[in-house]
Amino acid sequence: MLSHAFWETFIGQSIRKTAGINADNCTEEIMNAMRTATGDASIMSLRKLDEFFCDLTRYKDNLHTDDFPGFGIKEQIFEPDSKRLINKHLAHLSEQQVGQEVTSFPYAKYLAKALPHCMEFCNYLKAHGTVFDADTRKQIEGMITVLSFV
Repeated sequence: MLSHAFWETFIGQSIRKTAGINADNCTEEIMNAMRTATGDASIMSLRKLDEFFCDLTRYKDNLHTDDFPGFGIKEQIFEPDSKRLINKHLAHLSEQQVGQEVTSFPYAKYLAKALPHCMEFCNYLKAHGTVFDADTRKQIEGMITVLSFV
């Protein structure tokens, strides 16, 4: 989910140094391709979170907040128009995308809505997860730590 932010903050700058990539051997097209790939990965993860936390319509085997008693449906991460555009962007190659250099979505806005849902869910699991083994509880606590830094 954080791949785009991680790319922009760390990888985009440091990869040039550690791999010896410079203006002579790394074109803007290559950097744009990486930004687009990490952006698409981020938006795909955010879409999954939106479906898990907020979407009432689902396939029978999809996990959803309804599967966790006492943890209700949350506020939508995407507005309806944005969700439609995101679904189209992820599922179909369009004429508009062909000429587009970098995929652009308001990632910070979406993360600001998704991260509190994730933190609340991790805390819910920690409080209600008596069936989890020690390794799973440790992973949940690790996620809570990571989310508290974002």
